[in-house]
Order: sequence, then structure tokens, then C-alpha cells
Amino acid sequence: MARLNGLKQGLTVGLTAAVVMLLLAACAPAAAPSAPGTETAPPVAEEPSELPETPTPAAQASPAPAQLLERRQLVWEWPDRLREGDADVVDLRLKMDEQGTLTPTAQVGGHAVEGQGVEIPNLYDTHNLVVEARLDLVGFEMTPQGEVKEPLRPGEEVVFRWTVRCKEAGNYRGTLWVALNLVPKAGGETVRQVLLAAPVDIEVRSVWGLPAQTVRILGGIGTAVSTVLGIPFLEQALGWVWKRTRKKQTKTA
Repeated sequence: MARLNGLKQGLTVGLTAAVVMLLLAACAPAAAPSAPGTETAPPVAEEPSELPETPTPAAQASPAPAQLLERRQLVWEWPDRLREGDADVVDLRLKMDEQGTLTPTAQVGGHAVEGQGVEIPNLYDTHNLVVEARLDLVGFEMTPQGEVKEPLRPGEEVVFRWTVRCKEAGNYRGTLWVALNLVPKAGGETVRQVLLAAPVDIEVRSVWGLPAQTVRILGGIGTAVSTVLGIPFLEQALGWVWKRTRKKQTKTA
């Protein structure tokens, strides 16, 4: 009887174990990973081949400061009327203009005066600044001739002066040229910047102070009058010569 009870307990334990294993086997496919061939991996974001540069505030380059400009004023003065044979001067100044004022067109001592504001790059530390001026005035004798150059230094005024003279009355027009040359101290290409190309008109009058047109008219009238008045004197002179020639021929015969 005891052996029979033990056999029943063994069967019961075995059946229970078998049922538990069957249940575990039935649940295992849902929990177990799929086969290697059918496994689907979750999507992974691809990394770009080159990352965009995002500099930190410490690595960002500070913006270059705006180029400083030095305010200056070009003032040129010339004789708009001149008597033939007389000498006068043409004056040009490049001076500081801290207040930004301009000299208006004016008449000073028989000379015309004009002004124009200009801005000069403040590059004195890295460049040699040279101002170049030239006065083109055909028909005039002038000193100096050609291009004249002067160094430009911070806060200093540059002055150019020409002596001009004309021996023939008339109306003349010339041009005053001013340019700035930026020459790098470390070597390199020179940059040339034109600052001014201003007309210069000069009326040259005769010795008597008459305009050229009036002198020409009077000259033409004088020539005509002298021609008319000179005809009788010419006839008398020719007659006198002819008579002396005839007298000499008669004495010889």
C-alpha cells in the first residue's frame, strides 16, 4: 500500500513537471530572439562624412575694424585773369578738415578759390602716403613742370605752388590733377587713387589790359588803316627812287 502511494506521488510530480515544461516551451518563441537571417535591426542615423564647422565663441575671429579715414580739404587758387607777360602763381593745399567745412567758390585778391573735401585712408603705419600733383596748362610757361610729389604725414599740410606766365593774349583752359599713392612699407604693388581733376580757366589780356578778342579786332583795324595810309607814301618812295635812277643813267650817258 505504501509502495502504491509512492508511485502515485511520483507520477503526479512527473506529470506536473511535464506540464510546466510544455508551458515554458509554448511561451519560449515569443521571448526568444528571431533567427539571424530574419532579424530586423532598428534604424541607425548615418553620421555625415564631414561635420559642419561650428566654432565656439572663443574660436570665432573678431571682425576687422572698419578702415579709418582722415578728413582733409583740397583748396586750390589761381589767377582767372592775367596780363600777357606777367607772372602769377597757382596754389594747391591739402590740409586737415576736422570740422568738415569747405571753402566755397570765391574771389580773393583777383584769384579764384575753390575747395573740395576728401577722405584719406589712415594707413600711415603700414604705407607711405605720397601726394602727386600736376598742372596741365598749354600755352603757359610754368615752374615746376610735370608731376610734383610730396609725402603726406598725419596731421600735416601739403602745399604745391606753380609760377605761370603767358606771352600771348587769349582764353586758356587747363586741368589741375591730384592723386594719392599708397606705397606698402613691406613691399608690394602701389595703389593710386585720383583725388581731383579740376578745370583751371585763365583769361590773358594784352599789355593795355584789353581782352584778347578786343586786341585782335583792334589789330585787324590797325593793319587795314596802316595799309591804306601807307599807299601814298609808298608811291612817293617809288617815284623818288625811279627819278634818282633815271638821273644817274642820264649822267652816265
